[in-house]
Amino acid sequence: MLELDAIDDEGGPGSGSRWFEQGRAALFARCPHLAAFLRAENAALRVTAEQVAAHAAPGSRGARVGISIVEVRPSSFDMAVRIRGTGDDPGRPANGRCTIVVERRATGERVPIPRQVRDEFVAIQLAARELC
Repeated sequence: MLELDAIDDEGGPGSGSRWFEQGRAALFARCPHLAAFLRAENAALRVTAEQVAAHAAPGSRGARVGISIVEVRPSSFDMAVRIRGTGDDPGRPANGRCTIVVERRATGERVPIPRQVRDEFVAIQLAARELC
């Protein structure tokens, strides 16, 4: 699980989704092969399903976000998130999950994820294990 530094945010409605979005962006920033593939295919990532607590880590100011790619299918993948509050009263952690598809921008056609991108996802997960 890739863990991000504390994200300063007041929490509140929708904070879990915002933190999940920031976590995804941070993980994708570590994926140069994914970025090159999306450019070459004129494709984009689209979140098709997301489940995360609306009020993640209540009573906290900010959060620590851990994110993982947990399953890769031919043209989509699933990510998981664990959000923990920071400060003296971190509250209970919140878990979430989303599915992301790779689609061509012009047509919406799903694009198969190449081996190089899959390998990049695995390398990120393996490197994150060493941080624990």
